[in-house]
Amino acid sequence: MQGVFELILASESFRLFVRLMTQKNIDMQQQALLMIMKQYGQVPDVMRSEKPSAEKKVSEKGKNQQMH
Repeated sequence: MQGVFELILASESFRLFVRLMTQKNIDMQQQALLMIMKQYGQVPDVMRSEKPSAEKKVSEKGKNQQMH
């Protein structure tokens, strides 16, 4: 019932609408991430916040050159 009430208020208040849609977006992103983690057993590299170290970049570059 609270969700319906919030939607009615959001139609009158743009700030509330933005807050609700932001929360909805976060919830959907979390659901998608959980599905990916369940399917693959880990978080994909593109979704990690940490930057790869220079050493890792060099080793990956060497691997790519060996493959060609």
